[in-house]
This record gives sequence, C-alpha cells and structure tokens, in this order.
Amino acid sequence: MVDYSIGYNVIYAVFSWSVADEAYELMRSLAQKHKVGFFDVSGDDGDIILPDGIMIK
Repeated sequence: MVDYSIGYNVIYAVFSWSVADEAYELMRSLAQKHKVGFFDVSGDDGDIILPDGIMIK
C-alpha cells in the first residue's frame, strides 16, 4: 500500500517501514527508467539522484 501526492514537478510516495527497502529499490529503478530525479527524503543519507544518474551526497 502506498500514499502519494502528485504535483506539477513532483510525485511524493509514502510506504510503510515494513516495505521500505523494497519500495526504495522499485522507486529508484522507476526513476531511472523514466529519466527523472529521485530523492529519498526519509533515508539516513537522503540520497539525491539526478535524471542523468549522478548521485549528490
């Protein structure tokens, strides 16, 4: 199950902690497939991956 909000330049998806690792991998994969950026807002490191695959730390 996922709760999400869609804006003009953003899709914000919220998953339960029990599926966090699986959801992270799926969302990151879909972002790469569709050539959009990815920001893991609740991760310890807060991964930011640009559409070209460059990771910002």
